[in-house]
Amino acid sequence: MRRYIDWATAQARLLQNCITSQAVEELILTRSFYSLLDNSTGSVPRGFPLLDGELEARKAHLSNELDVLNRAIARWNDHLPLVVLDTNVYLHAPTDFTSIDLWKHVGEEAWHILIPITIVDELDRAKDFPGRKTDRGKESTRDRARRTLRMFEELVGAPDEAVKPKGSKFVAEIVLDPPHHTRLSNTDDEIIDRAATISAIAGRDVHLITYDTGMLMRARGAGLFPHRPTSEAGSSSAP
Repeated sequence: MRRYIDWATAQARLLQNCITSQAVEELILTRSFYSLLDNSTGSVPRGFPLLDGELEARKAHLSNELDVLNRAIARWNDHLPLVVLDTNVYLHAPTDFTSIDLWKHVGEEAWHILIPITIVDELDRAKDFPGRKTDRGKESTRDRARRTLRMFEELVGAPDEAVKPKGSKFVAEIVLDPPHHTRLSNTDDEIIDRAATISAIAGRDVHLITYDTGMLMRARGAGLFPHRPTSEAGSSSAP
């Protein structure tokens, strides 16, 4: 019993600066932990059956989380530069995201586009409200959002799965929020946070492409590699 309590306390201390307090409670400091803590000083081993069950539950839960983590690491270690495009790039870049040439930003001729689900939600909201004309000058923000969402459905398919559309030079993936994830109130901060989390899990740099100066600065502060799209982004800039 004492070894388990010491282990749980040490792991909670280790994880508290890496994940949210809610996640620490879900993984380590569960209600059963506190029940065991209450019984740990008694002379009668009333908590032993509960301890056995809690050890099995922690083993199963942590094993499942490790499997999820390893699958994500495998997807994000394909040796392609990892790229997150801000919502405004999908809406206002001179070309569709399928035609944007990021060579000038990432230094490679192929890349892995990560699409956090919060960006999909932003595009869903944009398609329901008429807005100004896009930089292409022919369609409204609403029309561009609708067309981009259709392209997501046709090209990317299932979430949390890296897909290479036929004939393209990029891999794309819609990244779902983790279970019980609480989004930040500011959408730009949420996108930066998700990109930074992916960078930490993959152990690699993540490039963030956005037109917003404030987001560029905050992304740089979060350890990402932010870029502003260039006017040549829609044309080939590879040598």
